[in-house]
Amino acid sequence: AVDFSKRADRVAAGTRAGSFLIWRLSDAELLQAAAAHTGSPVNSVQLDNNLLLTASSDRTVRLWNLEGKHSRTYVGHDSAVQSALRVEECVIRGKVIPETIVSGSAAGEIFFWDVLHKPGNQ
Repeated sequence: AVDFSKRADRVAAGTRAGSFLIWRLSDAELLQAAAAHTGSPVNSVQLDNNLLLTASSDRTVRLWNLEGKHSRTYVGHDSAVQSALRVEECVIRGKVIPETIVSGSAAGEIFFWDVLHKPGNQ
């Protein structure tokens, strides 16, 4: 999995070993490498300024700051999470929710996570 932030001059990649790597685009310098999902492949990454979103075969979605510090874990999928995307605003059942993570699993589940509240199946 790979994503880049042109605005932040960075590119991020997830590995089969469960790590993520972040490079600076302008000079290809490796800025950081961190274990994200122990022993499970990182299937999806989204890099947005100072945040990195990862999704994995360990059935979790994790939100990180660019210092590599784990911020939150979202748990609830019954199978490998294949993709995840952070959006600024989402309307769910007529309710506007600012900062939402949408994740999808290998089993076809789609979850919506409210970033501003305690992690859990929303």
